[in-house]
Amino acid sequence: MFRRRFKAELEPEEPLYVIGDVHGMHDLLLRILAKIKEDAARHNIENPRIILVGDYTDRGHDSRAVIDHLIALKRELGDRLITLMGNHDEYILKFLDRPTRQRRWLNLGGTDTLYSFGLQLAEDAPDDELEVTSTRFKRALGHDRKKFLENLQLSFQSGNIFIAHAGADPAVPIAKQTPKTLLWIREMKKPRKDGIWVVHGHTVQNEANIKDGRIAIDTGAFFSNRLTAVRITKGQASFIDTAT
Repeated sequence: MFRRRFKAELEPEEPLYVIGDVHGMHDLLLRILAKIKEDAARHNIENPRIILVGDYTDRGHDSRAVIDHLIALKRELGDRLITLMGNHDEYILKFLDRPTRQRRWLNLGGTDTLYSFGLQLAEDAPDDELEVTSTRFKRALGHDRKKFLENLQLSFQSGNIFIAHAGADPAVPIAKQTPKTLLWIREMKKPRKDGIWVVHGHTVQNEANIKDGRIAIDTGAFFSNRLTAVRITKGQASFIDTAT
């Protein structure tokens, strides 16, 4: 007889919309936000809480526009919009601080982000060029965008729904998760035993899915042209994406 490995029901404190990794795809961000607005109206959800799981930058063609749109949306929605940090967003801050130690970022989409700010840098550029470009990037980024990145949250919880960029270690209490885990974890094969659902992006899925108390919503927007969100209400989760 089949036994459910994770038995807790979804119990958010309020309806939630959670959006997966945007990765510089400004057009898809606009489209998913419009779909969420339509979906909320259809389900009589007023002023919904919207959470983004991070990775707003890199790989896609318009990281600058994504950041600018989220800054403007945050001013409009206030705490109804929650922006979490992704590992790619953290890379930017590290590149600004110590560029020669973050050369790996360039191979992971950093060159695309720089280009969106009018800057070019070869992946094999010498250290002095990295230093100069980092200074120019800081100037191009400006105060508001840098502050936006610095103020990104690592996680958000509503009821028994825990949301973080990469996920959470199922063997560790939610309150004791480390920043490295929340930004980088991949393996979460065992279900949690505390009844807490984990919603995350970071690891690309062929299809958004729900399994063993986890909801995975990164569908590789930058190459699939599909950005996915999930609506979570009491006892129910439904996916929305830009491909439909």
